[in-house]
Amino acid sequence: CYMPASAQKSATGYVGLKNRGATCYMNSILQQLFMIPKFRAGILSTEIELPSLAPAAAPAAAAAAADDDGGAGAAAGDGAGAGAVDPLSDHMLYQLQLVFAQLQESERGAVDPRGFTKSFKDPAGQPVNVAVQMDGDEFLLQLLDKLELELAGTPQKDLVQAHFKGRTIQQVISKECEHVSERPDTIIALQLDVKNKKNVQESLESFVEGELLDGDNKYHCSQCDRKVTALKRLCVAELPPTLILHLKRFEFDMEIFQRYKVFDYCEFPVFLNMEPYTLEGLTRLERAAAEGGREEEGAAVPAAAAAAAAAAGTDAGVGVEVNGGTAHLHAGMRSEFGRSAELLAGSAQQSACGPGAAGGGGDAAAAAASASASASTAARPPFYYDYELTGILVHTGTTDSGHYYSFIRERQPLGGGGDPGSTPGAVGAAGSTGGHFVRGTPGQDASARAATATQGNAGGGGSDHLQWLHFNDSSVHKFDVDDIASCCYGGATRVERWDHAEGKQVERWESKPFSAYMLFYERCTVPPPPTNRAAQPGGRRERSSAASEAVAPSAPPGSHRGAGGESLEPEVAVGCDAGAGAGAGAGAGA
Repeated sequence: CYMPASAQKSATGYVGLKNRGATCYMNSILQQLFMIPKFRAGILSTEIELPSLAPAAAPAAAAAAADDDGGAGAAAGDGAGAGAVDPLSDHMLYQLQLVFAQLQESERGAVDPRGFTKSFKDPAGQPVNVAVQMDGDEFLLQLLDKLELELAGTPQKDLVQAHFKGRTIQQVISKECEHVSERPDTIIALQLDVKNKKNVQESLESFVEGELLDGDNKYHCSQCDRKVTALKRLCVAELPPTLILHLKRFEFDMEIFQRYKVFDYCEFPVFLNMEPYTLEGLTRLERAAAEGGREEEGAAVPAAAAAAAAAAGTDAGVGVEVNGGTAHLHAGMRSEFGRSAELLAGSAQQSACGPGAAGGGGDAAAAAASASASASTAARPPFYYDYELTGILVHTGTTDSGHYYSFIRERQPLGGGGDPGSTPGAVGAAGSTGGHFVRGTPGQDASARAATATQGNAGGGGSDHLQWLHFNDSSVHKFDVDDIASCCYGGATRVERWDHAEGKQVERWESKPFSAYMLFYERCTVPPPPTNRAAQPGGRRERSSAASEAVAPSAPPGSHRGAGGESLEPEVAVGCDAGAGAGAGAGAGA
């Protein structure tokens, strides 16, 4: 049959998703999930049984519709003239299977997800309005919640849990008694501030920084039945295989009661170590702070050292190496952290003081927390805390109108012989180990691929055989990883605009409308390379704390300059103009 070149599959070997009106947020998230091999395999392997269908009807229907552009729409029951509504038209899991099957097997350039959009219902039970854009993070959480419900009772009931769910612990550590209150919570995405944050590491440090409850805001210790000064903080207890970071680009102004977008420049690394932000990592940091505090007790800090520390924006406190930088404990908090460390490192020989005890005695909760942290650390698999960037969800525009698109890195190279469909279809094959990626070349067997995995990861910048892709609705093309900085960090760039007063083009700074909104990291299965900022996207050099604070007067808010005053931001968003242009043109329509 006749198929124009414009309708054929992209040269990358991957298939796009048609925009149903303003469903760019949906397309971008679905492509991110589809590109996770084990998750895709779990969705496609789930058998769906309905009373009106034969047991094999669902898989057969999915296979029959795989290469049909209108397959999802037909399955959605568009032909209502038949007099009966297909029970699968409202079955979201089945419609998601159809979308994944088409993305995997279709030879078309893009497929239509209309069946899925009709099956995805809002809280009122109505199909999602394709003309109204939803927040990408909100859609992801709703989708995974619905999937968990529909997967219940199947062999894949733990699919979402096994891939995306982590756990945080909110701690309240008393400073006046030996009691620690802990409240666990399940999370899918870590919510990170980006306003006034230079990089994701600073956002994570802010996430676990904690708040001192004192004065009128003292904490009521239920075991002591009195108000006490306490440290309240949130930390990560368990990390999922796929770590999702939601960069909070949208904030709410309480003075004018309006949402606004944060355009601030915020870097993020290719390789990220999460240990400093976990319960065991914070315990280690606090113990180091307590030991340092004891060593410095009674010693006067020289005036010159204090002045130098103040000029650098830190104190002369304890510094711990974190993700290639130094995390400083300020003098005002050092004693509080030290006290926390002593509590969490409490001896198991102390007398128990459970919730029903009358008070006094030791801190069984703190001892248990410390023991639990130590036990969990000992049980962690190799590289448990090490993650590598595999996906970026970008938002361009404003709070009122905008567009989403995705940059995604392959987990497996294209199959032997260059068959584009073989890679997505080869789920659980030689290129997949426990749901994580390994590096190798097309056609390698499992042993050869495993042998080259370490070499590929140790290279420090990604494999030559794993391409980064730009998914922008129906469009799919290659993406240069070196353009991540210019396309995703946000901030400002120099542009030329016509100045009517001067009658000529003048150069000015303007905020970039496009920036990363969600980051997808996957746990490494081989050692990550040593921390090297020069190897990060954009080749950023490490800056001293003093230099990073000293921004040249000519630079706009949110930009950064090096020690010599040179700009550390790209002036032109090379490689992402197409995505940004599409977003600007789409406006509220996408």
